[in-house]
Amino acid sequence: GAGGQPSAPSLSGSSTALAETFGLTPSYDPTESLGVGSENDMDTKRHRFASFYNRIRQGVYQHWHPDQVMTRLDPDSDKYAPMARTTRLLIRLLPDGELDRVRLIQSSGIDQLDEEAIRSIRRAAPFTNPPAELVDETSQRIRIDLGFTLHPSGEFTVVRE
Repeated sequence: GAGGQPSAPSLSGSSTALAETFGLTPSYDPTESLGVGSENDMDTKRHRFASFYNRIRQGVYQHWHPDQVMTRLDPDSDKYAPMARTTRLLIRLLPDGELDRVRLIQSSGIDQLDEEAIRSIRRAAPFTNPPAELVDETSQRIRIDLGFTLHPSGEFTVVRE
């Protein structure tokens, strides 16, 4: 530093380190209804463990290709109406992040899209470092409800329901 003073060390993380720790995509969970102030719903399991959920989402995005499924099923885009298609899945994990079960709880209306969402979960598993606080004491499982939506624009999103 100037005048013989040692300069302060830089404590900023790299974007790579931050992405590996917290996930590469932002959270798409709705926050519009949260109040402003020192106490609000942000201190819930849903938000306290956002980095874990973001890692799940990122892993799923690497394996989920609904656009390719629709291109195979409807190459001319004339078979299916242009509308949002959402598949909801209930995922159960073991305390170590291994996949225990995937269950379809809402169909998109297109079996192949539902199957693609299920496949993406199976391929992305196991999910590392699940917080112990998410494990249900009775079942000894972590339950996660995810919605997989293919939008008419071709964009696709995964959100916790």
